[in-house]
Amino acid sequence: MPTLVNLLAVGAAVIIAGFVTLFANDAPREARPLPEMPSLGVVPSDASFANLLTPLAASVSALATTASPAATSTLDLGQTVLIPKTIPPKTAPVATPPLNQAQTAPVPSAPPAAAAPAESADNLNKTVGLVRGALVNIICVPKSGPLHSASASGVVIDSRGVILTVAHMAQYFLLEDYPKPGSVTCVIRDGSPAATAYTASLAYISPDWVKDNLHVLDEAAPTGTGENDFALLAITGSATKAPLPDSFTAIPLSSETPAKGESVTVGSYGAEFLSSSQVKSELYPIVVFGMVGDRYTFSAKTVDLITVDNTAAAQEGSSGGAVVTAGNQLTGLITTSSSGSAIASRDLHAITPRHIRASFLNDTGKEFDAYIANSSPAEMAADFADEAHALGQKLGKAVE
Repeated sequence: MPTLVNLLAVGAAVIIAGFVTLFANDAPREARPLPEMPSLGVVPSDASFANLLTPLAASVSALATTASPAATSTLDLGQTVLIPKTIPPKTAPVATPPLNQAQTAPVPSAPPAAAAPAESADNLNKTVGLVRGALVNIICVPKSGPLHSASASGVVIDSRGVILTVAHMAQYFLLEDYPKPGSVTCVIRDGSPAATAYTASLAYISPDWVKDNLHVLDEAAPTGTGENDFALLAITGSATKAPLPDSFTAIPLSSETPAKGESVTVGSYGAEFLSSSQVKSELYPIVVFGMVGDRYTFSAKTVDLITVDNTAAAQEGSSGGAVVTAGNQLTGLITTSSSGSAIASRDLHAITPRHIRASFLNDTGKEFDAYIANSSPAEMAADFADEAHALGQKLGKAVE
């Protein structure tokens, strides 16, 4: 792992937090062709992550980007500075077969609302606490070369320390040792505000996503659909003097199909509203309430992606964040959003556990839940090491 001196060579910071669009509805009745859409990202063009580093015991940096300190369980984003954007990874548009009855996607007109679902205060507080406890911020910093530093969200899905996040962030883990060891440093942060906490290793990334997106890191304005855009990280050690906890706060994947109109809690380390001078110490989790809007399919009569309309979480840095049911299960992994200068006009998009499980099974021949239950985080990382190395070589050569 590179020292802080090495990390000081990092150039302009770019916060990658991809978001895009799909197609669906209540049955889903008609699946529209999937357009690629511009999305979220932050470019502090006159600043470097280097001057935001804080020394810690393991020579790991405490970086980030965020909404303001006030953006915790409310919608108050405080006094913030809008930073120019980049957007998410690119995949080909997906045409889907017609299903039944056409549906016109809703057009949001109201600003984000903080109204909570009709549940008891105790239950809501429990859910908010769970979401905030399971959220992590992922920071990756290249030592040198053309790559930008990046920040995104993740959610712990297994109490032993397994993180689910997006592939367009996890691809940085493939380049940690390319072209030589220590080329990229990635750390896991948590808390309010986020602080460097853990080291992690890549335990799985969709090879299909990597192969279809080899040049995403070279693109100035990439787009994507969210299909296969997920990955697993295994927490491997502490990045501070504190020992690893015996157990991590975790949110298991739901086995239910998200229902249109279902109340959900959305959590992420959104990063669109923060100046570079605030980055080091003011990344707070955003936890807000919403409802499942449209439902989309990638290729069949299955719900592969859901939307949550008019939410403050639809902003840079939220990729890899959580959409959680009233039963405290993960019903969506934030991958993309629609574009728009105002958050009030954006829809957040999240791939469903059904899609994650089906994609994982198709790639590995293994059942997602059984694999995680029967393997330790270290074993998962070791099992994937050879494939990660091969994918890293392919990705590294593509972005040279």
